[in-house]
Amino acid sequence: MAKPIELITELHGKDAERFVRELENPTPNPRRDATIRRARELNISFD
Repeated sequence: MAKPIELITELHGKDAERFVRELENPTPNPRRDATIRRARELNISFD
């Protein structure tokens, strides 16, 4: 079995600010939103 690889990335200044801003407020993506909506409608339970 393959071992996981650790990836460490450092962001400084404007890059870090933009990264955090995009995580907190993602740009609209209709296809992603439709996929998430369909997945929620499946109502899968693991009981």
